[in-house]
Amino acid sequence: APYAASQRLDEIKRAMTAGLRDPDLTVAAVASTLHLSLSTVHRAFAGEPCTAGEWIWMQRLDGVKRALCDPQNAYTTIGALAASWGFTDPSHFSRAFRVRFGCTPREFREQRPVRGRAAHRAEGGSVGGAVDGPLLDAAQTGRLLQGAAFGLGCPGDADDQTGEGDARAEQHGGAQTQVNEADGK
Repeated sequence: APYAASQRLDEIKRAMTAGLRDPDLTVAAVASTLHLSLSTVHRAFAGEPCTAGEWIWMQRLDGVKRALCDPQNAYTTIGALAASWGFTDPSHFSRAFRVRFGCTPREFREQRPVRGRAAHRAEGGSVGGAVDGPLLDAAQTGRLLQGAAFGLGCPGDADDQTGEGDARAEQHGGAQTQVNEADGK
């Protein structure tokens, strides 16, 4: 039975992952798609450190964090990135991001030197929250973030390898976010 329960949880998480960017994704919708009862989905998460609804929120927040780290998104608004990950309320998103990662999305972005921003400014471009100065390589970026107040790096940064950012995120675990358990919104 433990193996079947593990398989069921994996199946539920795969279905949730497939729909993360859909703002209408709910725990109830996933249950319906998989022909499971809502209580079965909630029971599958009983041994997990978070509820099904919190898991959806954490995955979405992690997705936005990764998007903020992607240089291709340097000029995409935070609101647009949040919306692309299924968030419909910018204020609620920003509060949930702060609870999970210890800083607002804007603060996080401002700490991230993104390749190309300095060059864009040198050409007369304007970028909100851009870091002036020379472009940094991965090691320099990691050292900069290790000394930063929040210490949250992006995947592949030197400080991310310690797992400290993940440990802090798990301390918050999204448990303090206001999640409607029935629908994961």
